Amino acid sequence: MKSSVFFSLVCFIGLVFAAPSKGELKALFNTDTDTLSEMRADNAYIAARTSAKTSADLIGFCNGRYYNGLMNDFSSRAKRGDPTASMKAFHAVQVAASCATVEIKKQGDTDFARYSSMAGIALASGLLADGVKSRTPNVERAIAYLEFAEQSGKGDEVRETLARLKSEAMPTSTIDPDKGVVSLTAEAAAAAFNGNRLAFKKKWGKKPMAVTGRLFRVGGNEREVELHLLGTSKKAREDLTTNDFIACRVTDQKSKDKALEASAGKNITVKGIYVSGRTLPGQDQIVLLDCKI
Repeated sequence: MKSSVFFSLVCFIGLVFAAPSKGELKALFNTDTDTLSEMRADNAYIAARTSAKTSADLIGFCNGRYYNGLMNDFSSRAKRGDPTASMKAFHAVQVAASCATVEIKKQGDTDFARYSSMAGIALASGLLADGVKSRTPNVERAIAYLEFAEQSGKGDEVRETLARLKSEAMPTSTIDPDKGVVSLTAEAAAAAFNGNRLAFKKKWGKKPMAVTGRLFRVGGNEREVELHLLGTSKKAREDLTTNDFIACRVTDQKSKDKALEASAGKNITVKGIYVSGRTLPGQDQIVLLDCKI
């Protein structure tokens, strides 16, 4: 996916929120849309318009009752320790995404905050019920939904779910990031990763890595600052994609303070535990967690 939309929000320097744009949310909704659910959402939309109801109050399938029923079923099963509980939550994600997708197709817009909150809470709930312990692509997607909802003013349930998911999904590696660290330039790391991602992941997955490169931007929020190092000097800005960057996620306060003083365009060295990160289809990159500067 080309980064023109992505960069339009974060091309300036300074602290910015990492929540996705509406364009990126549309892609997330499309990812989670289910064919059958979309058909039912489409029928609900037509019925609602016919009865002169607003799209925010779609009857039956999209007004919240069906979604709430799935989440209530999920909660009941989860309390019983039923291993199938998460499937109900994942179905609820498809419902929220399908309703949002249909509204966007029909009228060009939707209640992004509402549906991102619904999808994020359901996806995170299912993942937590399954005992997620690493930052998988599904976790990244749930975080993206929840961060948009939080930034849009959604309440305590969104914030609490987001905090719990990030806490549970952070690796609890006992590796000392100051020992046995492999040192690479950002360009060398990105070239090796993009040349053979499976080999790179197998060799360096969950291992400490120090990367030196040119700082492209600083983003994030109060809980987590994210630095992006440029992994190539051979592409025009408009041709850059997510996998041309190394992301460094900083939660340590001392390093966060340093990050806020960092200047784009300057070389910087960061240390962290390598994982693969993906938030949208086709987007994959080197991500360093527990990052230090």
